[in-house]
Amino acid sequence: MDRRLKSWPQPVAALLATAMSLAAAAEAVPDAAVVRFNAICATCHEGECSGRLSFDSGAAAARNHVERHAGPSDASLLRQLYAILRHTKENCHQYPLTNPPQARSEWTAEDIAPWRDTHFGTYFIPLGELGTGQRRLEFEFDGPATGSARLADERMDTAAEERFSRGSEPAMVLTAVAGMRYYLHLQTEAVLQQLRIR
Repeated sequence: MDRRLKSWPQPVAALLATAMSLAAAAEAVPDAAVVRFNAICATCHEGECSGRLSFDSGAAAARNHVERHAGPSDASLLRQLYAILRHTKENCHQYPLTNPPQARSEWTAEDIAPWRDTHFGTYFIPLGELGTGQRRLEFEFDGPATGSARLADERMDTAAEERFSRGSEPAMVLTAVAGMRYYLHLQTEAVLQQLRIR
């Protein structure tokens, strides 16, 4: 038994040990599933925060809905998307990433690649904390691009939105708050080659 639990009464310690082992055995949600959820599902579901919502129907009941909107999914991806949805609705907070990247001012194509959904080509990039004050995000694509960009904070509130079209400069501005982590939702047919934050 875990040494931290030895000071607890025996029945309570046993119950806590069981809960800890079940939590450790739970299936980890890979970052690719978090990207899929935020690139596709969050468009509709991130505004549905409420601890009162029921999840009695289970992930299997949502299979048709998921495959219609989020593409083909095996049982594992379906469970992962359902776990993220549950977290989103109950906590009104971004799902924790397995391997969050370090905040940086320059993102290369290699840095960006893991945060592009392989099925839809949309992006969900965890930018991290951006400090305090006005920040400008500049996008460099593999060619002329149209699309939209939205920055959300860790509470899933929109901090900035921008649409861009061919011939316009793909960039956006936000006023960052200290201690807040930001996430970029980017929809475009082009491939993002570089992201600069100034």
